Amino acid sequence: MLVICMFYMVHAYKSDRASCVGGKFVIEDKKVAKPRIQNLILENREKLSISGVIDVESFNDECVIADTELGMLIIKGIDLHINKLNIDSSELGIEGDIISCEYSDREGSRRGGGFFARLFK
Repeated sequence: MLVICMFYMVHAYKSDRASCVGGKFVIEDKKVAKPRIQNLILENREKLSISGVIDVESFNDECVIADTELGMLIIKGIDLHINKLNIDSSELGIEGDIISCEYSDREGSRRGGGFFARLFK
């Protein structure tokens, strides 16, 4: 049993996913950390392109709240509208008079009381 375990350990050692404990072969399922990438492109305070978008929590003509790779993103402005939303490619396009873009950490925003607490900050 030990010989078989050592054989698998040699091959599994290269992938860093297995171990031999008490004569039993154990495969660990480690999740590889996905790189967190975010791009914001603001053109003349009228057009905003965002990558790394996971979901859009809410939107109206004055505020868009998007869940992104780097936390909650709150975009405030006047006459805002979403002209592009593609969750598969993680892209969001917003047009209107953009006043501010503000990040809020996911953990902090959930402890802060939810949607209305974020909206009325």
